[in-house]
Amino acid sequence: MSDALFAITQALKARIEAATGASVHVGAPPADAPDGSIALVLFDIIANAQLRNVPRFASAITAGPVTGPPARIESIAVDLRFLIFASRSGSEAFGADPVELRQLGKIIAALHADPVLNATHLANFAPPGDPPNPVFDEQIVRLSLESYGLDEWNRLWALFPDRMFRTSLAYLATPVHIRCTDALAYPRVQTRETRAGAFSEPQGERAA
Repeated sequence: MSDALFAITQALKARIEAATGASVHVGAPPADAPDGSIALVLFDIIANAQLRNVPRFASAITAGPVTGPPARIESIAVDLRFLIFASRSGSEAFGADPVELRQLGKIIAALHADPVLNATHLANFAPPGDPPNPVFDEQIVRLSLESYGLDEWNRLWALFPDRMFRTSLAYLATPVHIRCTDALAYPRVQTRETRAGAFSEPQGERAA
């Protein structure tokens, strides 16, 4: 089992806490969220289309003799989407200052200034005592602010029926490589054949 999802989430959590000075809850925003707290929710995991069939290799040896090509790492590249929700610090009464907007502004500024999570950040959150995980080698995950329309936000917040909509952020983390522990039973598809008509000869084509 890979630790990539855990490490990415924890590294992003630590980045947000450093930027805001507030505690970050990983998971759906609770109805009784403490004042000034922030919730971080991983709500979408999809395969990265560009890297779907791209092989991945371990880092090249930088010291000592080279005994062979770098080892291949069986992994799948995915894109992660996070929701960041900040609760209002202070009174929820009508007319109260929306100070949670300051927290969201700090998060945007911090992630814009440094939008990368690298192998060093991720390795800090590997389980204690685990051997080095080569899937973290040279892994560079970029964070970018997502732009959603009203329909997308309505569908997203429908996942939390006990919470009223509040200004929030959606961030994309890509690419995230999740290591496969078992070798592939079958080779990847490299070519395909198509027929244009009932009696046409098959035509070979390289798969994307």
